[in-house]
Amino acid sequence: MTPQLDDIVVGAGLTGLAVVAGLDPARKIAVFTGQDGEGLLSYPGTQMPYAHFGPGGLGAYWHGVIPLCDSTGLVENRDAFARLFAHFYPSSRIRPEPRADRLFVPWSPIRPARELAGLKEKRPNLTTVDASVTSIRSEAGGFVVEAGGSQTSARRLWLAAGAVATPRLLETLTGKPAADSRTISDHIIGYAGQIPASAAVADIMQSIRRDRSGLDIPAFYNQRGDILYTIRPAMFDFATLDKGFEKRAVFGLPLSRGLAGLRGRVSPGLIAEALFNKAAIGRTAKLYSVYYQAALPGLYALDRQLALTGPVDQDAIRALGVRAQQEAPFADLMPSHHPERYLPGIHMHGSLDTAELTDLMALENGAQALHVVDSSALSVIGPEHHSFRVMARAFSMARSLSH
Repeated sequence: MTPQLDDIVVGAGLTGLAVVAGLDPARKIAVFTGQDGEGLLSYPGTQMPYAHFGPGGLGAYWHGVIPLCDSTGLVENRDAFARLFAHFYPSSRIRPEPRADRLFVPWSPIRPARELAGLKEKRPNLTTVDASVTSIRSEAGGFVVEAGGSQTSARRLWLAAGAVATPRLLETLTGKPAADSRTISDHIIGYAGQIPASAAVADIMQSIRRDRSGLDIPAFYNQRGDILYTIRPAMFDFATLDKGFEKRAVFGLPLSRGLAGLRGRVSPGLIAEALFNKAAIGRTAKLYSVYYQAALPGLYALDRQLALTGPVDQDAIRALGVRAQQEAPFADLMPSHHPERYLPGIHMHGSLDTAELTDLMALENGAQALHVVDSSALSVIGPEHHSFRVMARAFSMARSLSH
């Protein structure tokens, strides 16, 4: 086989975009984006999307939060992280720092479809294919991807279809029987409780930085470093313990869906928290909500149709909620009465099992041309938002292999 192209990138979300940005512009590259208007899957019983199989992937709905530190070592090349951050937010005075327990909340999140379109205008060797990949096979000299009834070949293959779709594509490559179901890990977001106003909390609120690109807010950790906490003013109805948490489910959704979720249950506390989250407006309050985020392995089951059938272990969710309260770095925490309540983190990862990871490593080492760069192969992502870290990891890998 004589490959038609140098690189095929399957997936046009945040990670696929990072691969393209890192590859040498002289290389002939095709990006399979999926079809516009194609499947948007939501967590059971919610409006929160966990997968999108069209242009932009789930990045079309990304909240944009970027941890400025890297507690997990997921990004080996910090220069790549800083370079990518500066590319998307060149006017920001905020810069990533390896030891800074801070989160960057941009005014404008990265939108992969728009960014990819911009790259395509500048790079004549870059093409996009608006079709979903149905199968992959390896042949001498590279890989053949089938999509929309056509076949495309390339010397190198980058799988960036996401933790939900990538395992199924790998099944077509290895020829192994499709699993009836598989488990997939995720972050959960919980409400630990409230803390009263104090001089220390006032200092925390004053430490929030704001510039033309976004906000830089502090993050906190338990002693183990596996739970991340943030605090927000609890205003109006949110000042009553436990009353406001379920209303937070509307955040992080597409604007139209978020507004639909607000209908009939608008609250001043919800609006006040939204203004604080987006613009740090209203930092002073008598009480502050303490939210946490942490990863749970094997949280959901994923069937052959890529539908979630979990969560798997409600007891594990409650136990994590109790531990998050007990290990919170706030001595005056008034704990929630409902540690079992949570919101999906929208950070799917770890969907390849041990045997599949072993097979994947053998494939990668043997072909030297297959790279799974999304979070399906990551069993540990830390408690922080992992999307930009996975982007930086993919960007660094693409640069090192093509320049």
